[in-house]
Amino acid sequence: MRTRLQPPVLHAYTVARPRLASLLDNAAAYPLVLVTAPPGFGKTTAITAWLRETGRPHAWLSVEPSENDQVRFATYVVAAIRRARPKLGAAALAALQDPNVDVVQSVVPALLDDISLDSGHLTVVLDDYDAIASDACHAFVAAILDGARLSIVISSRLVPPLDVGRLRSEGGVAEIGAADLRFSEAEVGEFLTRALGAQVDRELVAAVAHRTDGWPAALNLAVLAIRGKGGPEALRHFRGWHPFFVDYLRDEFLASQPPHVSEFLSDTAVLERLSGPLCDAVTGRDDSTALLQALERGYAFVSSLDQRHEWFRYHPLLREAMQNELRRSKPSRVPVLLDRAARWHEANGTLDEASRYALQAGNHEFLGRLIARHYLVFIRGGHQSDLRSLLDAVDLERLGLTRAAVGFVAALEAGLAGSSETEVERHVAEFEAVGFGDVLPTGIPSAEAGALFVRAAFLHGDLSRPRAAGERAITGWPDNRYLDGIGRVAIGYSHYLSGQLDAARVVLAPFGLTFDARRPLISIFGVSVRALLEVAAGNVRAGLVAARSAYRAAGRSGLTDRVSTAIAHEALAAALAASGDETGALPLIERAVQLTSPNQPLQRASALLTRATILAGIGDRDGSIASAAEARTLVLASRDPGALPMRVEAVMQPLMAS
Repeated sequence: MRTRLQPPVLHAYTVARPRLASLLDNAAAYPLVLVTAPPGFGKTTAITAWLRETGRPHAWLSVEPSENDQVRFATYVVAAIRRARPKLGAAALAALQDPNVDVVQSVVPALLDDISLDSGHLTVVLDDYDAIASDACHAFVAAILDGARLSIVISSRLVPPLDVGRLRSEGGVAEIGAADLRFSEAEVGEFLTRALGAQVDRELVAAVAHRTDGWPAALNLAVLAIRGKGGPEALRHFRGWHPFFVDYLRDEFLASQPPHVSEFLSDTAVLERLSGPLCDAVTGRDDSTALLQALERGYAFVSSLDQRHEWFRYHPLLREAMQNELRRSKPSRVPVLLDRAARWHEANGTLDEASRYALQAGNHEFLGRLIARHYLVFIRGGHQSDLRSLLDAVDLERLGLTRAAVGFVAALEAGLAGSSETEVERHVAEFEAVGFGDVLPTGIPSAEAGALFVRAAFLHGDLSRPRAAGERAITGWPDNRYLDGIGRVAIGYSHYLSGQLDAARVVLAPFGLTFDARRPLISIFGVSVRALLEVAAGNVRAGLVAARSAYRAAGRSGLTDRVSTAIAHEALAAALAASGDETGALPLIERAVQLTSPNQPLQRASALLTRATILAGIGDRDGSIASAAEARTLVLASRDPGALPMRVEAVMQPLMAS
């Protein structure tokens, strides 16, 4: 009994934690201090270290399950107080000898009378209080709280039933949780250095802190696991499936969980983040929200990711351990759960997670349909690199019916990335050869329409080709806004580069001078060409309005730094230069040139000529000549450059004559 009335001895490599000690110092001013966290979070160690460092007068009781008897429990609490203050509690202890004693009515008043006469402030620590399940024992503690001039510090895995809600509203409780008890990265570093007797580099410390999430028990287990196995670097290989951790998790956590909770944890461990509706969809349950919230309240290695407590995550090591057990015991269930998660995320618009789960499930057919249905979302949202990653990850041999549709998206993405005509046409030929069947990419009604869309969208040194594709797209599908839009852009831009400004203005009239959010990329390009047309016609104010609209839309859509929106930079640069602001125009046109691809030489040549004009305007003759010369090289190598050769000469002649 004597050892249970004093704090435990701290081990040699206990880390000083001034931040946590300060929290406990401030908390001790409250009647009740709750230190609640899952097992292994160092609750006992933190309180012990704080008491030792501060020298604060205290009574200590390490609670055991055998004390779920009110008289027995009250006797131990009074004994703990008397060990700290021998003059207190004699009357209370005497009252407890009566077999018919009413603890709350007789013992508590006697104890409170003694405490009220004591000149010092006493801190009473009830460690491992979650061992108490008796309402009568809770009533005894609550009665002391209502009248005593002391602080009761309770360490527990759960928030105890002590009317904590009322105490919170009255400012009568301070709470320290798992987030406060987690080791910071600096504390992890100090702990590892002390425990291993060697300096650990910062990068490894950061990795261990991330993997353990600052959980003290996990840090201890990791150190034990690598003893004699290669020094600190062996920490990199500590995972949730290590036998030390699995044994600890089973004994300290899983053994106390009912079967339905263990099954829920196992099934949902495949998820990176969790919500009630997602877990319902994955597990087939209908009470996941309540279960997650209960696990969080119980500090069961579940933490909230938002203030509304709708999204949660598991501790990384718990998740690894549960995943490993699921793969070992029910390997065929893993892809089923992942597939359900992928479908839920697609239905709820979180496509990045949908695609990750589909890949993990090995469901490439589903991934192909996701790409075909949502490629525009990736492009419009400025996530073209994510789309490229999906296209690289998908196994074409496992696509089946979706292969042609994915081929269309691959062709479109290649063109948007500035790939060569050969690369783009390779993808077009693949999907043209087999057709889409019943798996249609969003907005594209057939393989023929898809081929026209791609060929209209990109200039590869031949203005006649996108113009012809655009004309066929408009006449073939006049009611399809995607085909009509890309067709008009192809025809209008071809007319502009051919010097046919009036014809370009007519075909691009539906775009107006402002951005249309229904088809962002097409609208940005179309409005940018309208801006260039207005500037060329001397309507500088209208050109500025259109150029700014397109440029801002590109920024809002996350498309500012894409090959496909280089023209928005060029248009605004041209409009600013025409208004006399060459200084503002220069960085824009430099960025336009950087973004254009040599594989789309006519668009690049146009940007270079605009750059040459701006440089000439600020007196940089050499820079202007070099820019125009590069444009000339690109133009001369093109099959149908339109009027660009004449633009080159119009820029070069005055420069060479000066």
